[in-house]
Amino acid sequence: MERDYVYVGDVADAVIAALGSARTGVYNIGTGVATSVARLVELMSIVLGPPVETRAVPALPGELRRNCLDVSKASRDGLWRPKTSLPEGLLLTAA
Repeated sequence: MERDYVYVGDVADAVIAALGSARTGVYNIGTGVATSVARLVELMSIVLGPPVETRAVPALPGELRRNCLDVSKASRDGLWRPKTSLPEGLLLTAA
């Protein structure tokens, strides 16, 4: 499975930018980068050390195999763009 993981500080920046803007409408807030759960575990292992155990489990019925947002509208409108990479965001979160 793949997901679009975004650093919480970037989400907060997007909310602040939206509140300070006269723009209206719907904007996707994400990175536009799909990351597998296996890659996320790998990156987290670098930050936190290897996990004691991991195991793969089947997807839930109806669960999306891939979820990645198109964040181009927010960027194109000059509202917001992600700044923090996933590895950097994991380091900041762990700290």
